[in-house]
Amino acid sequence: PVADGLLVSLVEGRGVLERTLKKIPGMFAGTQVTSSALGSALTAAVKLIAPIGGKIIVVQSSLPTVGEGKLSLRDDPKLYGTPKEGSLLQPASPFYKGIATEAQRHQVCIDTFFFPHP
Repeated sequence: PVADGLLVSLVEGRGVLERTLKKIPGMFAGTQVTSSALGSALTAAVKLIAPIGGKIIVVQSSLPTVGEGKLSLRDDPKLYGTPKEGSLLQPASPFYKGIATEAQRHQVCIDTFFFPHP
């Protein structure tokens, strides 16, 4: 998609936006889809608002498992207390540093809220 015509003034489009936000839970409630393409969504969002700058708010409750920036579980209790424990704190993918650099280049802020399952 191209940015022209996709972004609207909040004042002008508030009613449509509120109705759309109310419909979203019903669109996905009851589905068994557990995959998440966070990286692709971030890439598209940054490209969309790059010409004007702005803020992207991410609310994520599952590990990104599809597309760019996909991650896998890598927690290994056997490494706790060993010299290799530090490897668990290293980035698993260079994608997120790259998207952050690209976003800041265009004055785009990405706020992230992660709510993992226990």
